[in-house]
Amino acid sequence: MCIRDSTYAQQGQHEQALKSYRAALALEPHNALYHGALGCLLRKLAAREQDLREARVLAHRLKEGLEEAVAHLWRAHELAPQEDRWAYEYGLALTFAGCHEESAEVLRMAIDRAQQRQWTSSAAWKLLANGMPLPVLEPLYRRTLGSVLREGGHLAAAHAELARAIAQAPQDAEAHHELGLVLEAEGELEEAAVALRAAIERDVHQPAYYHRLGLVLRQLGRTEEALEAQQQAIARSGGLAVAHAALGDTLMDLGRDDEARRSYKRASQLDPSSPQYYDRLARWAYRQGRYDEAEQEMIQA
Repeated sequence: MCIRDSTYAQQGQHEQALKSYRAALALEPHNALYHGALGCLLRKLAAREQDLREARVLAHRLKEGLEEAVAHLWRAHELAPQEDRWAYEYGLALTFAGCHEESAEVLRMAIDRAQQRQWTSSAAWKLLANGMPLPVLEPLYRRTLGSVLREGGHLAAAHAELARAIAQAPQDAEAHHELGLVLEAEGELEEAAVALRAAIERDVHQPAYYHRLGLVLRQLGRTEEALEAQQQAIARSGGLAVAHAALGDTLMDLGRDDEARRSYKRASQLDPSSPQYYDRLARWAYRQGRYDEAEQEMIQA
């Protein structure tokens, strides 16, 4: 694989990059680097497509692309078992596919291999970076493992990994965000709010951080603060349906029902395939005594 192939991927020329990677694999089907590079790109594209949440045809492409990513990254991991980059990427793909236990096991392998190399960047990391800055591996791997453990319900282990990641890289906003999610799941809401505010201090542009903070603050009964947080989330991403719905919930708490309905409506427009937003509209209509309207919304849900 030549440097040009990874340059295509870095420049956003994804179709050309995929074509180049596949051509390289056709010539050398047992090359771990080619499988890994193709799998990495497919995984990133699948993640982007999920975030877009567009039409059903896009969701179908997501499934196909993710399956192919998992297959190529497994093959890279099998061909080069000493390369932590492929273990890390394979673990990410497994997480994305919902295989949290298997993912955690593979990510621990990545950590073990990187530790054996004293956390220096491997050849695969250097080659695919193509001159771009390399990540600091220990906090990256531990933050990722912490996230996977959280999703798998292993909260104490997740907390420990995220604490180690933050100790290594205290400016990592996503690590603080993940810690906030763990603390929320543990019922430590005040500490969760502190962690989420720490994430926002380090990255003021992420709407998800404000959205999660708003949910936690609402659980704490700090409704006005929750309202501000959800408004900040929407200001940064007007297309975030869950933030509009959460804003509607907070407005309902404040008795601002008409504004709440507009928020629920906007959420349902942004994500019409999700029944939860029609359910909220139905509950809103019942609260107003508009029972026929509520039944229509429940039919849509």
